[in-house]
Amino acid sequence: SHCILVYRLDGKFVSSIGSEGSGELQFNFPWGLSTDEYNNDIYICDRNNHRIQIISENLQFKSQFGKDTLHYPRDIKHYKDNIFILDESNPCFHIYNRDLVLQQSVVTRGEGQQVRDPWFF
Repeated sequence: SHCILVYRLDGKFVSSIGSEGSGELQFNFPWGLSTDEYNNDIYICDRNNHRIQIISENLQFKSQFGKDTLHYPRDIKHYKDNIFILDESNPCFHIYNRDLVLQQSVVTRGEGQQVRDPWFF
């Protein structure tokens, strides 16, 4: 359905955001998401648009990034001051800082590597 469904903790449906496409709040196979504990922004892997979309806790579009470095982002996690993004087709994970600057890319598959075909963190 190329959208994000929002539910309360008790399972009651709250709302749906987004639609199929490549614009703001449009998605092409959204996958993993993570919440920034500092400002409650929600980071969504927009897999086939090759980017991460950031929306506010009020479900408004804020920003996007990764179009130049991400192939098929599958999962995302915040840890301390870093953002880890699992990229399915590279295959690697990328580490961004809080300013959304790429710090490092780590290959996850190949000769001698311990992780093979990671899907989720």
